[in-house]
Amino acid sequence: MRRLVGMKLNGVAKILLATTFWLATLHLTVTQSFAVGCGCMDLALVVDDTGSMGGAIDNVKAELPDIIATAEAASGGDLRLGLIHFPNDDVEVAQALTTDISAVQTAIQALTANGGAGEPESSDEALQYAITGAADSSCTVSNGPFGTFRSGCVKIAVLITDAHPGGCHDSFTVGVDDVHAHAVADDAAAAGVLVSAIYVPTGTEQADVKAIMQDYADTSGGVFVETASDGTGTGEGISDIIATCGTTGPQLDITRTARFWFTHGFSSDTNCATLLKAIQLNGGIVNVGFAHLPTANRNGDSVINANDAFIEALSFNWRSKGRTGEDGGTQSEKFKASSLCRARKQLAVELIAATANFRLLGTKPGNATYVNGGIVTNFPSDLIQQARTAGAGFDIAAVRSMTALLNAFNRSGVTNDLPNGLVECSPQAGKILKPISQDPMTQDTCPGVNGTCGSAEVVAFPNSSNPFAKAVFTRTVSLTPPQFTASMPSPACGIGGGINAVWKVTPTVGTSGRQFTVNSSGSNFDTLLQVFSGTCSNLVAVANGCTNAFVGVGGERLVFTTDGTSSFFITAEGAAGQYGKLKLRITSP
Repeated sequence: MRRLVGMKLNGVAKILLATTFWLATLHLTVTQSFAVGCGCMDLALVVDDTGSMGGAIDNVKAELPDIIATAEAASGGDLRLGLIHFPNDDVEVAQALTTDISAVQTAIQALTANGGAGEPESSDEALQYAITGAADSSCTVSNGPFGTFRSGCVKIAVLITDAHPGGCHDSFTVGVDDVHAHAVADDAAAAGVLVSAIYVPTGTEQADVKAIMQDYADTSGGVFVETASDGTGTGEGISDIIATCGTTGPQLDITRTARFWFTHGFSSDTNCATLLKAIQLNGGIVNVGFAHLPTANRNGDSVINANDAFIEALSFNWRSKGRTGEDGGTQSEKFKASSLCRARKQLAVELIAATANFRLLGTKPGNATYVNGGIVTNFPSDLIQQARTAGAGFDIAAVRSMTALLNAFNRSGVTNDLPNGLVECSPQAGKILKPISQDPMTQDTCPGVNGTCGSAEVVAFPNSSNPFAKAVFTRTVSLTPPQFTASMPSPACGIGGGINAVWKVTPTVGTSGRQFTVNSSGSNFDTLLQVFSGTCSNLVAVANGCTNAFVGVGGERLVFTTDGTSSFFITAEGAAGQYGKLKLRITSP
């Protein structure tokens, strides 16, 4: 607590005292259980680790901390996990059901995609073994037994595959193997095990495989998830399944606006619907696409947890969207944010609210509707995942479009009821919430002006009535140690220290055959210049200023000609990692 109590509170002692009181209450309620938890949970992961599943397995490994945190939060800490895989038309127990979560994590990290020699796979037998503890006599079972699900607990089996079920005989026959798969689903329903089927359509989507996977979920009362063909979304799909206790959740559309969540931050009343409570159910983590909160320990204690994610989440609503902090610093610099950064922060507000509506209120986007061109349309079932992807990208238009869609979802609730015994508590005043919010965004995750390809400043020449006047564009920029390397080839010149600044010449300015001269004379460090054409995702070098013709502070000069159809990106960096004050002059006849 000492760090928060000691932070600047605009000199208002009353706010400091009130904040201290609320934070003490906040800290005391973090470990309390509340009405919407799943309770004790047994979770069996049944994973296809044959050769085609590399992308999905890598995605699960990358998202494993989120998966574990979500499961521990949803289960209230009463969690057992187990892992079964089927690499060669057999059944192998990698880890029996256990409370030793680290052992399961180790087993998952050890998975590699190989073998299989074509489909089908023994997914049905592996799932049957997880549910019943037995497989057909034709199957080889290694490292059993797996263990049995506990009575009275939430029982979830997550099957991840891209192939037909083929038993252990490596063949798929219509009317035989699909019937057997349905029988396994019946066994699950009888045992109270919710089968959540995650279909990874590697190559192309196969309708019959998808139908079998959907049947597993429909018959047992579980959830069906379809990922991208490269496996993206597999890990997030598991987290989403866990967060709704393995079921499809309520069919009612119950949501609250972003303003609701950012004023109902926390409460000592465990029945209240609050943002902190939603973050706790989310495993104490908030994924806004371009960053995972918490990014640091904001609560002053020794553990990074939901409190810290909550304190950072508040900043998107209560702090300036036009500023961002220095990389690894204290946020005191307050650098001017780029248009991309501002758009990302606006997206984050709606995404955090949408996550709260999903996690705490149980409303799935696919169950909610909006009017699109006069037609009532369901939101995409993977709306939150799409929003995270958009937030991580550099397309400002896509970020803004997704922000609008999330806003519509957050306002879509057709009922004012709150589920699961939750009630609406009194909102906190801004004078309580704003002082405890801390913006975690730095220029490394939320770029400043012209810090990346996506946030490049557009070159615009001043208007002049003199037909003989040259078009001149000048800028003086204080570059920092290299940190903007994600969106440009870096180091672009091979001997530089990473891209620090980017400018964009659009086709409107760069009419066909127009010549541009770029000069960094007057800079106080050894500069390197380069020009690319194309798009941020497909850049091609078109002018080479990387010869470092003028070693030292003499500046560099390069010339390039535009074609009237392509965008051109001018980049500046320091030789061998140097940085300082860059003076850039762009001229054109």
